Amino acid sequence: KYLLFYIALIVALFFSGCTFFQENLEQERVQEKMAQGRKSRGQGEFEKSLQVFQEILSVYPRKPPGDQALRELALTLSHPGNPRKNFPEALAFWWKLQKDFPQSPYAEEARAWIGLNTAYADALQKGEKAQSQLQQAKTQMEACKTQLEEVKSDPRLVTADLTARNHKLWVQNDFDRAAEENQAVLAKYGHKPPADEALYALGFIYAQADNPKKDTDKAIFYFKKLLRETPQSLRVEEARAWVQMLELWERSKQIDLEIEKKRKQFRK
Repeated sequence: KYLLFYIALIVALFFSGCTFFQENLEQERVQEKMAQGRKSRGQGEFEKSLQVFQEILSVYPRKPPGDQALRELALTLSHPGNPRKNFPEALAFWWKLQKDFPQSPYAEEARAWIGLNTAYADALQKGEKAQSQLQQAKTQMEACKTQLEEVKSDPRLVTADLTARNHKLWVQNDFDRAAEENQAVLAKYGHKPPADEALYALGFIYAQADNPKKDTDKAIFYFKKLLRETPQSLRVEEARAWVQMLELWERSKQIDLEIEKKRKQFRK
């Protein structure tokens, strides 16, 4: 009777010892694979590293060292040197570790990483919102700048500025500079406003008695050019009056010359 009991006890101890030995051997093999995965990660072989840890997790999804495999997966996916690093996926592994292995020695580390990633995600979201607001402000500024440029290029405003500028130069008797600036305006705008104002100014400049380079023919040329090329201009009536007056002046001069010529002939 006792002999059978001892035999059964010995057999039970033998098998339990074998099981314990096998489990230890298996754990050693798993840790060797874990070390290989970490080594691959250290050498920049991230895909190989992920594959090793995924294999371990598939064998131990609910018990250690599955928790360690989850940790290594999360660290690999968030590694700064990993070209396909994926913070959301890494965060998912940390969450799984905390949920499935609450008693794991890595659970506290998982909670810390979750807190850090959550704070980072919040900061990123706020940063994106601020960036969006900044972009909106930039767009509004660009729109305002465009509107300002449109206002500045408004022919009415440009004409008003040119008129004021011409008046200032005429008062200073700076006819050369006035002619130069109006020629530049004429070259820029062609037949469009404020080209009409520039033509009028050029005619006025060459019609002035105070201008050392006074040239009645040039004055008439510019006034007629205004009448011909910008017939809708507000300066049309003034230009027409100038043409009539200057042509009358030229005819009167011609008449005076002819009279003087006849006087000289009569005296002879």
